[in-house]
Amino acid sequence: MKQRKKTKTLKSELVKKEFNIIEKKYGTLRAEDALCEVETSPSSYPNISSKLCWDDSVAGRLYRLDQIRNMIRVTVEYLPAPKNNVGYVKVRAFHSLTPNRRLKGGGYTPTVKIMSDKDKYEQLCVDALNDLRSMQVKYSSIIELSSIFEKAIAVLEKKVK
Repeated sequence: MKQRKKTKTLKSELVKKEFNIIEKKYGTLRAEDALCEVETSPSSYPNISSKLCWDDSVAGRLYRLDQIRNMIRVTVEYLPAPKNNVGYVKVRAFHSLTPNRRLKGGGYTPTVKIMSDKDKYEQLCVDALNDLRSMQVKYSSIIELSSIFEKAIAVLEKKVK
């Protein structure tokens, strides 16, 4: 297992090195520029190129799936505000809960169903806690956020225990 992780890390470093080359050329790293570079000279970026699907019939379907997933993620609805608040709050209409992601092709659950099902709501809280922990690591260089993350994580930890 260690050897597999080491190999994966090495490949990741090679991809990062190629992205750094593109970033230096353009001053910032944009997906559009990276794709243009890889399409123009795949042999100059073998580690990125090898991870892309070059069969247009397959890539077209994958792209459309990606578009649908993005549409699902940005679809919103208005639900009644939590206790003691008046009005409505804008929320995502669907969530991909961890059990949904274990299904072939993934899946999403309507927020309304999650809010009315104790187990699904608890899973949403567990997923939110994991997301917060990831964000805490991602933004650990922003010292001003550390106490906010600690407090939010403490609240969710009480909820999911």
